[in-house]
Amino acid sequence: MKRAPLAVLVAFAGGSSLAQTSDAAYCAQLGAVATRYLGKQVAGDTTPDTEIKMGLDLCQRGDTVAGIAMLEAKLRRGGITPPKREP
Repeated sequence: MKRAPLAVLVAFAGGSSLAQTSDAAYCAQLGAVATRYLGKQVAGDTTPDTEIKMGLDLCQRGDTVAGIAMLEAKLRRGGITPPKREP
């Protein structure tokens, strides 16, 4: 049985970590935009509503796919085009 060189395994692991970091950053960006334009007004301040909090919580728990989808859908329903995702 052939085994992959350690460097190859490390490279794949690093790429995965970078993707997760990128996803987490994009999720945070979506949450900030959603809060700014669709959040609740409380005492002159804008706070995330329940749906925004849920999307951000999913991302923080590592389920960035579901969190991003939830936040993008929230923005679209609110008539806002989600920001472009950085490569």
